[in-house]
Amino acid sequence: MQRYSFPEVIEVPPLVSQELELECRSCKGRGTYDVGTIFLPDPESKTPPEDMGFKNYFRCFSCGSAGPWQVCDFSKVQEIARHRHEPDHANRIFIGAMGLQEGTVWQTMAMAEDHLLEDLKAQPDSAYLLAHLGNLMRNCGQIKRAIPYYEKALLFNPWELESRFYLFSFALQDNNVAVAAAHAGLLAGTFFEGYEARTGPLTEALAFSTVKKLRNSPEGVRQRLLHPLDEPEDEDDVDISLDFFRKLFKAEGPEGRILEHFTECLLDMEVPPFEPSEEEADDSMDREAKLDSCPSLKALVEAQGLHEKLLSVVPHETKESLNQDRSNIKVSDGTATAEWKVPSLRELFRGEQKPIPDLRTDDFPPSYIFFVLSLEQYILVYGERFGDPTDQELEETFSFLRRRPDGRSLGPLHLWLWQASALLLGNYRISAAEYEFLMAGLERTVRHGAERPVSRNHMALLREARV
Repeated sequence: MQRYSFPEVIEVPPLVSQELELECRSCKGRGTYDVGTIFLPDPESKTPPEDMGFKNYFRCFSCGSAGPWQVCDFSKVQEIARHRHEPDHANRIFIGAMGLQEGTVWQTMAMAEDHLLEDLKAQPDSAYLLAHLGNLMRNCGQIKRAIPYYEKALLFNPWELESRFYLFSFALQDNNVAVAAAHAGLLAGTFFEGYEARTGPLTEALAFSTVKKLRNSPEGVRQRLLHPLDEPEDEDDVDISLDFFRKLFKAEGPEGRILEHFTECLLDMEVPPFEPSEEEADDSMDREAKLDSCPSLKALVEAQGLHEKLLSVVPHETKESLNQDRSNIKVSDGTATAEWKVPSLRELFRGEQKPIPDLRTDDFPPSYIFFVLSLEQYILVYGERFGDPTDQELEETFSFLRRRPDGRSLGPLHLWLWQASALLLGNYRISAAEYEFLMAGLERTVRHGAERPVSRNHMALLREARV
C-alpha cells in the first residue's frame, strides 16, 4: 500500500521573525518592523526591486498605511540572500514574488488585504472574497483577524468548506468544545450535501484533515456529535451525518485505513461500514497501531493532565539546544507542556512481534505507514526551523538510529529524530525488530531518491505529499 491517498491541509505555514528598517512612502515615517519571510525575485539584485515582498502583517506606526515601503538598508537583505542556503537562514528569504491566488502581486499582506477589501466593496456579499481574506490572514499567522472573515463568509454561504473547516480547527485548538462540535456537525453536512472547495485536491485535503481531527477530538466534542439536541428516537430516522460520526468514532483497526475509508465517505456522500480486510485484521502490526502509552509516559500524562492523543515533541528554538541532553524531552498537547525523561530508546521497545518478511517500503500496511508518517512530520518541522537536511544526512541518521538506537548523538538532526522516535515508541507498542525494520525502510527510501554528491529530494517529496 502507498502513503495516504489524500493530501493534508497545512493550516498555518511556518513563520519567521526578522526585522528591517522601512520607510513608509505614504508619510515618509521610518520604523523597524518584523517583516517575516522576505520575498526577493532576484537574489543578485543590487537595488530593492519593486516586487520585493514581506510575509508578516504590519502597518505604518505613524499613519496606519499598508504600504508601499522603501527598505532603508538593502545591504541587510543582500546579506540574508547570500546565506539563504545555510540551515540557520531557513525560511528567512524566498526567491520569487509574493502573490495572491488570482495572480496579483503585493509587497505586504496588509496591502493585499486592502486590495481585497476594495474588491469586497463592489461585492459585499461575496463569500469567496471573505474566505480569501480569512486565508490571507491565516497564512501570516493573524488567526484573530482571520476568524471574523471566515464567520462572515459563512453568513453569505453556509456551505463554504474552507471557512467552516478552519473555524472548526480553531475551536479545537482553543478547546471550545461546543463551538468545535457545532462546526464539525455542519462541516460533515456540507460534505454530504455534495459541496466542494475551489479545487478537487483542496476538497480532498479538507475531507482528510476533517476526519483526522475528528478521530483525535476530545471526548466532549464526540459526545455532542453522538448525542445532538435533536437526536432521533427511531433508528430509521438517523441522518447520514450522525451515522458517519457513530461509525467513525467506533471504528477499530489500522488507523491509516480508517482515515482513508471515512475520507472517502465524505467525498462519496455515503457511509458504508468500515471493515478491514482479513489480511489487515490478521497483521499483528496493525493491532499495535492503537494508542498504548508506556508506563512512564502514561504517568506523566496523568500527573500533568495532558491530552494523551495530542502529544507531540516541542520544537527546539535554536540548533544549540539540540546539542543538549536528549533524554529530557519536552512534550505538549497544544495547551500544556511537560518534560519527559527518557534514558534510552531500547527501554521503550515492547513486545516480540516481527515485521512481515521481505516487505518493501511501498508495500507497507497502514499501521507501518502511520508510524513512518509520524516521524516524517518531525523531519518537516526540522526543515522549517533550521533548513532542509540533505538526503545524505537523513540516510546517515536513519542508518545510525537503526544500528545503534542509543549511540552517541551525530548532531542536531539525529537528536531531534531520536526524541521523535522516543515519543513514537512511548505512544505505541513497537518491538525492537519492528523499529529496526521501520528505520531500515526510511533509510532505503531516502537512499533510492538521493542524488550524489548532495541532494534534498526527500524533503521535496515530503512537502509535495502534504499539499
